[in-house]
Amino acid sequence: MELTGHWLRVGFTGALVFGIVLAPLSAEAQTHGKRASKRHKVVHTKKTHGRVVHHRRRANAVVIPVIHVAPAPAVAVTTPPPVVPTGPVAGTPYDENAWRGFHSDWNGQYSFNEGKYYYDQEHKYPAVIPNDFNSIVGRFGGVATLDNDPTLVFTGDSGDPYPIVQYNVDRVNSDKKLKLKSAFFGRAYFWRDGARYDRKIVIDDKGARCFQFVKHP
Repeated sequence: MELTGHWLRVGFTGALVFGIVLAPLSAEAQTHGKRASKRHKVVHTKKTHGRVVHHRRRANAVVIPVIHVAPAPAVAVTTPPPVVPTGPVAGTPYDENAWRGFHSDWNGQYSFNEGKYYYDQEHKYPAVIPNDFNSIVGRFGGVATLDNDPTLVFTGDSGDPYPIVQYNVDRVNSDKKLKLKSAFFGRAYFWRDGARYDRKIVIDDKGARCFQFVKHP
């Protein structure tokens, strides 16, 4: 009985000591558990709070769409073609080629009025003619330079014959009169006072070949 009671006391004392030792450990474990639980809650709350804030920021973000605007097509600037008259303009001078462009059947004749040439009898369309007598002599000092040379200044329908040999000599002469004379005979024709005079080749009474201006028929 005494032995049993001794073992009971020993067991009780051990249990008591174990309980005393275990109690602080249990309390510390509980405290640690609470701290861990609290930390978990705090972390969880922070994470949750952080997620909510992040979620709100995304929700409140304003997205501005990028709109690609195509450039306006280039407008081609076209220059209208020049207006080409379908017929001659009254009062505008025309040369032979331009006049034939409007009148392909033109016979080559001009109408002379008050010192000017025209294409029409009504004198509405001035003519620019080549080899006009006055324009030729004007380049060599005027008609007085001719001194009434019978080969060019003549009455009737033709002038006097002008030897071709003499013409070739006068072409290189420095005398104004001879220069002017050769300038005329170097042309196939000239116009004077509305009449055309054509250059012909004739034989004079000495048998020499000569130039001669004859009125156009």
